[in-house]
Amino acid sequence: MLDRLGIESKLYLDARAGVRKSTVTSWKLTILGRDNLLRFRDKIGFSDLGKSTTLKAMLDSYRKHGSESPRRSRW
Repeated sequence: MLDRLGIESKLYLDARAGVRKSTVTSWKLTILGRDNLLRFRDKIGFSDLGKSTTLKAMLDSYRKHGSESPRRSRW
């Protein structure tokens, strides 16, 4: 679905899933790169204030470090 909005992302099986005693499969979504994070913010965003603050901090860290990928963006 994110791909349809022009947001490049990857979905990973949570590596910690085998350590837990749960039968629920857990996944991690990674949005790749600053441009994709900006698209996500502009087209989707978060209603949760904490997640919005984290997203803003990630975008600010790109500007601060002048890098295209200072770290992975996971939710």
